[in-house]
Amino acid sequence: ENTQYGGVPSPEIRLRGLPFNAKEQDVFGFFSKYDIVDLIADGQDAVRMVLKASGKPSGQAIVQMLSLADAMDAVQVLNGQYMGSRYIEVFMNPSESAELTAGSASGAAAPGAVAPTAGEGAGAGGAPNENGDTGGSGNMARLNGNALAALACAVSAGGPPPRPHPPAA
Repeated sequence: ENTQYGGVPSPEIRLRGLPFNAKEQDVFGFFSKYDIVDLIADGQDAVRMVLKASGKPSGQAIVQMLSLADAMDAVQVLNGQYMGSRYIEVFMNPSESAELTAGSASGAAAPGAVAPTAGEGAGAGGAPNENGDTGGSGNMARLNGNALAALACAVSAGGPPPRPHPPAA
């Protein structure tokens, strides 16, 4: 379960853009490369690879952090870094209750599947259209206080940046 002592939810970050063959150990290695692996919460489910509804890898992972400050530090350090040739987006993850609410609207998913974030799936909003408008998904009402604070931080920081071209080989 995603809780710290006292029942307070552990903050989570989401990594997007991972190689489809990436495993939990690869995520730990990515954090280790930037000397922040010690910010990850203890426990066997501290790193969870996100699966699509089909059960196949999505190229995403959810990582439980020790504190909100650690989560924000990890976002600052890791967002926009590369894992091999893959550009990795790192941002605060919405609360599990928001994911479950979003997932229930789309029907049943494969075991281990996690509801997509804004910008993924049909009509979710978040991805710019041809006019550059990101629209909105209206999910803010489903977020708890901690997730809303984290979302406010991400929004004030501009959210995940657009993907740049990979560095020249």
